[in-house]
Amino acid sequence: YDQDGITDLFHSWPDILASIANYLHQRGWEKGGERMIPASSSETIPLPLASGPEYYEKTTNFKAAMTYNVSPLWAAAVFSLADELQIKA
Repeated sequence: YDQDGITDLFHSWPDILASIANYLHQRGWEKGGERMIPASSSETIPLPLASGPEYYEKTTNFKAAMTYNVSPLWAAAVFSLADELQIKA
C-alpha cells in the first residue's frame, strides 16, 4: 500500500494498516458504522470493568473487531484510541 510494490507487514505502517483494514472489511466492517453503543437489547457484550460490568450492543463493527482479537476489552481500547486520535486530528 505504500506504493513500492512489496507488501511488508513488518516494517511498513501503510502496508500494516491497509492489511488490517482489508481484514476488517472482509469480516463486515461498515465504514462510518456504529462501534460501541450502550446495550438496550438482549444481544450484548459485557466489558468487565473494575467498577462492574458494562454492556454494549453487538454492532456489526464490534463483531468484526472481535474476529481480529476476541477480547471485548481490546476492542473497546482500540475504539477509544481511535476516538482520541480523531479528536486530536
